[in-house]
Amino acid sequence: MKKTDRLAASRRHLGKKGSMAIAGVVTGSLVASMGLGAISMEAGAATSGGKKPLYILADVDLSGTFGHYGQVDLQGLKAQVKIINQKGGVNGRKLVIKSLDNQSDPATAVIVAKDLLSSVPKTTVLFMFPGAVGVTALAILPVVSKTKVLNITPSATSQTENFSAFPYTFIAYPDEEQQAPPQVAGLKQLAGNSKKAALIVGTDSGDQANIAPLEAEMKKAGLTLTVETVSLTAKDYTAQLQQAKQSGAKALYVKIDNPASYVTVMQGVQQLGWTTVKVLAGPTAANAAVLNVIPTAVQKQFYALGQRVYLQGFGKNTKTFQARYKALASFGTVTDIGISSDIADDVNMAVWAYKTAGGNTQAKKKAALNNLGKKTFPKGTLLVLPQPHYTKVYQTLHNADFSTFWGLLRAGTPVTGQWQGMPLQLTTSKSKS
Repeated sequence: MKKTDRLAASRRHLGKKGSMAIAGVVTGSLVASMGLGAISMEAGAATSGGKKPLYILADVDLSGTFGHYGQVDLQGLKAQVKIINQKGGVNGRKLVIKSLDNQSDPATAVIVAKDLLSSVPKTTVLFMFPGAVGVTALAILPVVSKTKVLNITPSATSQTENFSAFPYTFIAYPDEEQQAPPQVAGLKQLAGNSKKAALIVGTDSGDQANIAPLEAEMKKAGLTLTVETVSLTAKDYTAQLQQAKQSGAKALYVKIDNPASYVTVMQGVQQLGWTTVKVLAGPTAANAAVLNVIPTAVQKQFYALGQRVYLQGFGKNTKTFQARYKALASFGTVTDIGISSDIADDVNMAVWAYKTAGGNTQAKKKAALNNLGKKTFPKGTLLVLPQPHYTKVYQTLHNADFSTFWGLLRAGTPVTGQWQGMPLQLTTSKSKS
């Protein structure tokens, strides 16, 4: 069973070693040479009672191709750590983030993973966050697996979901089979009475893995799908758009996991004068880097598939959402509230595992999460992710309920990090067993 990357696969060859930011102090020369400055940390070296802190190790793509995602990942970690520490930490122990920039490069990601894991005793690591990008996460997982340290990632691929190789890895995002039903539901809603849709998809393995489950789901829905493939780095999609237009498609799904590509597609739609099509973009378009810059002339034709937390009104009257948004905003503009909130939920899952295990033994924390097939988290643990049903066999969001997870977002200006749009209700709430 193939799984897709949440984000696109990309490779940059950077030979330099990353530099470390620990509780607001940066060591090494690379971060300084890149002008990134110190990473602010909401953490203390120890509690007033002298208890040692618990560390979250973050090997993230803060620069390079996937810099946007690494930045919002870290923002989510920092926000939830701030909330927890303001309440006294975890059983009296403060949380401290140690983060490194892997520069969106797998080779660098391996180096920084080793640096992070050797920087503190294993007994003090709450969990490791190996990033959200499949290509770098896959490079990190063999390193962290050797140390048997709990790690949680939203990167859901056939390779990262190899739990015989990565037994301490837990996946916290829907894979491509779980994304196919909302993709088709969104296309049906946008296509109206038409039975024809088209797909423009990238050439990388993650994007290509999306084709088969989408075609299968389209067939079940009685829709036909025309597939056009483009390079991740292409600057002109005119030929593919023309083919899609000639197929008679009224709805177009775009899965090119490079944020700039979505804008390029819509510029092409505008140039072709294709006013009758509605365009649905994949979840990686659900951020300010895309939704804020879609050309005005075609904004009303563009939608992005995203979590409901992106919709204006979500969490408006809940203290949990308000506290999280305030914490996120304290670390800068909230440009991607969905990804940041996913990662904040990861922190809460690790804290729950620590408390349930009765301490910081990595194997006992893993066993606690493996038992979620029989237990559920206390109310308020998760803001955006559905309740996982992790077992020893499935350490993914296997069989989680996604019926109220997704929405369709409109391009435009966000309010409190959220856009206008509509919720997407699924008739099938769970993935197959």
